[in-house]
Amino acid sequence: MTISRVFTKNELAAMRTSESFPPHVALVLPVDYRTAALNYYLSAMVLLNSFDGKPADDRIVAPALALYRQGMELLFKSVFQQRHLLAAGVMFDKNLESELKLHSHSLESAFLHLETLEGRSLVSPEMLQSVGHVVSFLEEETKQLQALRYGGQLAEDELEPFALVPFREELHKAWVAATAYTEVLISSLPTEPKI
Repeated sequence: MTISRVFTKNELAAMRTSESFPPHVALVLPVDYRTAALNYYLSAMVLLNSFDGKPADDRIVAPALALYRQGMELLFKSVFQQRHLLAAGVMFDKNLESELKLHSHSLESAFLHLETLEGRSLVSPEMLQSVGHVVSFLEEETKQLQALRYGGQLAEDELEPFALVPFREELHKAWVAATAYTEVLISSLPTEPKI
């Protein structure tokens, strides 16, 4: 299916500020992982905030967690991307791709790699505990990306009830901690390119 681009970015922006035009959207594919991570997180939170505890909401917990998990993965990988940018002067190339393939979609693997970086010593134990907790939660068999996407591999439906508001709040707090954690690591990266 091919959809032609009807409007320029400026025209689209102008339409979004006018009530007289029907709704339009644009597909935004950011180059940097940090922005992409934020987009996934915000999308997950829109879904999670739409819940009101009705049984139908159960069906969108997995997609919301998949978005959140993908955001966390890209947030971790953004540190490697920034390190690569500082060292090589480019956002993405075969060397970065090879490094990222080492972690595949494993949050635990990426997190353990981040733990070896210099800036890790500047991270508070509380922040580290919060990030470690969400990584452990998202690495459980039922929360891994493949299970969240396809689900049918499990012996039976996962019936894991949880209080909705604290669940959203904990995910938000963990995201804030993970963002701060990665900011500390990025700010501690060497700024001189290796030539």
